[in-house]
Amino acid sequence: MVRDIPVCFVGTLNPTWNPERVALLASLRERIPIEVRTGSYVGTFNRSQIALNQSCSNDLNFRTFQAMACGALLLTERIGNGLTDLFQEGHHYVGYERGNLEEIVAAVDYYRRRPAERTAIAEAGYRRGREARTSRHRAERLLQQLRRHDLSSMIASRRARMVDIQASLGMVYEAAWKRCIRVAMRCPPGSASLERYRRIGRRYGALAAKIRGDLSSLLERAS
Repeated sequence: MVRDIPVCFVGTLNPTWNPERVALLASLRERIPIEVRTGSYVGTFNRSQIALNQSCSNDLNFRTFQAMACGALLLTERIGNGLTDLFQEGHHYVGYERGNLEEIVAAVDYYRRRPAERTAIAEAGYRRGREARTSRHRAERLLQQLRRHDLSSMIASRRARMVDIQASLGMVYEAAWKRCIRVAMRCPPGSASLERYRRIGRRYGALAAKIRGDLSSLLERAS
């Protein structure tokens, strides 16, 4: 496979949600040959030598596994949340401190000039990911955990808490609806982003209203 993209980033580029990411990528574009995209990652990762990853909130995101699965060298933030439990820095991936532009540039320069070392780490990450980190492996692990518990008792307990669970879910949808309204108010009039946030907000609002209606009916029957 020809890897003709030196460095790539694939992910959401929304300055409202992640201003640090947008600013970092803007600075990187002035320093390194990086291709930045949103949407599908497969084609870009498969052609990239190095895949840059940046998390939204210090999370171990899917891009970690996706970049490795496509055989690119993963250059990602040093975070907790299980990264170092699953992978070893310098062997399966290359790390950098969050927001450290100079460290990213130095790592890119180093590994672009050392293709053998770059490929060795990328291949080790690929093999490690394939060993036990695929969706199938996670599903099998989940099923193993579930078999250790009394599922009938767990289901009964959840059903007994259904009113509280639905009430909490309604609050989440209502908060998301209000958030979309606030974001939409900051969008340019007539813009695509304005219409998108309005549309998403209406959906959240409708879900919140439905849950409130269902709970009211349930409580009336119970009384």
